[in-house]
Amino acid sequence: GDVYDEKDVTSDVYQDWANLYQTNESGDFELDYSNISEDLALGAFISSSEKEKILKENPNAKVIVKKGNLVVSFPLNMLPIDQDFALNILKDSKDYANSLSPVYDFIIVKDDNTFVKEFKDHPVQLKFIIDPSKVTNWDDVKVKYIDDKGVMQDEVIKIISINKTTGEVVAEVTHFSKYGVFQIASSTNTGSTDNDTSNTGYTDKGSSNNGTSNTGSTNGTASGSTSTSQTSTTTNTNSGSTNSVSTAGNTLPDTATNSFDLLALGLLLISLGGIVLFVRRKNSLKVN
Repeated sequence: GDVYDEKDVTSDVYQDWANLYQTNESGDFELDYSNISEDLALGAFISSSEKEKILKENPNAKVIVKKGNLVVSFPLNMLPIDQDFALNILKDSKDYANSLSPVYDFIIVKDDNTFVKEFKDHPVQLKFIIDPSKVTNWDDVKVKYIDDKGVMQDEVIKIISINKTTGEVVAEVTHFSKYGVFQIASSTNTGSTDNDTSNTGYTDKGSSNNGTSNTGSTNGTASGSTSTSQTSTTTNTNSGSTNSVSTAGNTLPDTATNSFDLLALGLLLISLGGIVLFVRRKNSLKVN
């Protein structure tokens, strides 16, 4: 049920001082803020006075926070026993290309003003509820991580489940930052998770990234396997401008067609007295 103690609402922030003293049918602690405006930042201050006792009774107890079309679920044992903490959820005001949900910033602050950022041993589940009618290809639905500069990262976020009827997308994360749901088409030839790639110095005006160009070769995976490439492209439509951010990527393994073309080019250059050096590198997986 609802677990409220004391509330304070301003024009921008909804603050709630909550105690963990009621559980739902599953034995978890549920804080329901579904009725507050999605645009309000949420600050849920949670007392840990009963935490030690709770964990002795149920070591797997979770805290579930509902806000608008978002549900955050995290294990209680990922937090310190001797400190209260606050979960802050802020909606990013920026517009992101290909987004299916708002982008949210997640922050956990302890009493000593330090942050809980990494929790590899205690993954947190994020459930986004999107509008199914906006999805044209469910295979392209991804949860993406946005860094502090507003740049979409290539980190592969594990998706637990997708409900195409209700629009529920459940993902698992091991660190807090900004996250949102996007529809990003994978490369037809490689199955890459990038939205689009282009050759060095070439701007593709017809690409879905509004003409972004990357420094470095195109990237992806062989045999259609899913992998994260090292070329990152994001479009920021804030203030009417389009910005591109790119990092150096690795070359793809040559397909049979590319090998034939390169061989023909090599024979031509040899006939002209030139020398062609082929350098081949494998894709690497970048995990942030």
